[in-house]
Amino acid sequence: MSEKGKRSTPAFTDARSKKVVIVAHCVLNQNARIDTCATAPAVFPKVLEALVERQIGILQYPCPELGFLGMGRQGQDCASWDGSYQHESGEVYDQMTVPEGRKLLRGLAENLVYQIKEYGKYGFKVLGVLGILGSPTCGVGLKYYKGIDETDGAFIEELKKSFEEAGLDLPILGLNDLEPDENVARIQALDS
Repeated sequence: MSEKGKRSTPAFTDARSKKVVIVAHCVLNQNARIDTCATAPAVFPKVLEALVERQIGILQYPCPELGFLGMGRQGQDCASWDGSYQHESGEVYDQMTVPEGRKLLRGLAENLVYQIKEYGKYGFKVLGVLGILGSPTCGVGLKYYKGIDETDGAFIEELKKSFEEAGLDLPILGLNDLEPDENVARIQALDS
């Protein structure tokens, strides 16, 4: 490339905060949730406001379940958290962890690792990941699988593996759509 066309390394000294958080898709788009599980018309209450107030950029990852199983996917609802739910294809966690599902999840996780590293190269701070308590895919420390299971969802499993392989150490927190004030406290903790 000629000297005239050569680009210098960007300094990013404009108005940006250089703070980013990775957010599960349904936190900002309840329309993507499985039937019977949306608790708000659009977004998790207070989460968007808390992020904007703290000038934190939002990296919303695609909904793995919607991308792999579609809008009509079937899974547990409030009436079947006792483990009584049965589906001919297995629960959502089962469906997401077939080899093709794991491949999709791994690809999403690796893409996030790439983006995190890119932000880091230029002095941005990725504060962490906001997943969903209870999700069979994006659950953090709690998922609905044959009842209530105190382990991570399928995507969070892959994300943690990818972080470990890449040497990344970021907090991964679960939000609860029924606890807006606690969600704000979790965001405040990330940005302290």
